[in-house]
Amino acid sequence: MTSASAAAIDLRRMRTVVEVARAQAITTAAQTLGLTQSAVSRTVAEVEGALGQRLFDRLPRGIELTEAGRLFVARAKRVLADVDDLVSEISAGPNRVSGRLRLGVAATGTHAMGALLAFARRHPEVAIETVHASDQSLCPRLLHGEIDLVIGSSSYLGRWRDLELVTLTPLYFACMVRRDHPLTALPRPSERDVLAYPLILPESVEPTYSDIAQRYARHALPRLRPHYITNNIELIRALLNATDAFLPMMHPDPGFGCLGEEFALLRDAVQMPPHHLSYARAPHRPRTQVIELFEHVLVEVLGARPAAAAG
Repeated sequence: MTSASAAAIDLRRMRTVVEVARAQAITTAAQTLGLTQSAVSRTVAEVEGALGQRLFDRLPRGIELTEAGRLFVARAKRVLADVDDLVSEISAGPNRVSGRLRLGVAATGTHAMGALLAFARRHPEVAIETVHASDQSLCPRLLHGEIDLVIGSSSYLGRWRDLELVTLTPLYFACMVRRDHPLTALPRPSERDVLAYPLILPESVEPTYSDIAQRYARHALPRLRPHYITNNIELIRALLNATDAFLPMMHPDPGFGCLGEEFALLRDAVQMPPHHLSYARAPHRPRTQVIELFEHVLVEVLGARPAAAAG
């Protein structure tokens, strides 16, 4: 692509293409942007012409990104986010903190929400976006610059060699069951005793799923197939109270907070490798003032010193 073609793809055109990709329709994007449909179509055509690549496939109903389009939109989001952060930081002046914090939150990362709330109280002018998904889907987005940090378990985050891992605090493991569960009547329930009961798992918990699956295999039990799969905490509570199912759970509090009062905790029956609540960052991406301040709050609230190490 020539320098003239590159110059034709300015921020306005980037934002237009990104909005079309989000809306998956020219008409909807035009309404959101306050432009005419023909103006949006013309902008998309100008960008495609400058790139020499088709960004969208036109379908009978709406449009979808081509492979080149997915690459362009992912990179454009990074550029636009960096520009927005730059403008916010400069406009705020030296004594005010503003900008945006984009967090990826894996299943165990929800235990860091106290730190997020503390940060929001201290820096109300910072916009916060969270993406709740599996470590497996969040880590590539971190590497691509779509999010700033991923909070989750060291067991999985540490597998990504291109990320820098900061360990915060240990995660304690137990299997939760209702207080009158048959297992609570056993003096020392064995691992096989526990695994014989139905299992509840959230939708995306790769480290826990992998670790639990190995325990099933060790006892030559049928392949792990969770009986209940849900992220809804109220439904999980109801299932625990209404059935014989158990929930493998990790928590930074040895007493498991209020959950330890509501349910019985089987702490030593199922053998699990050590896990730590951790966060990962992409070392090749610049750390803004907002990111540095949030990392400080994470460490402060969770009561641990960051021990950064290559993942």
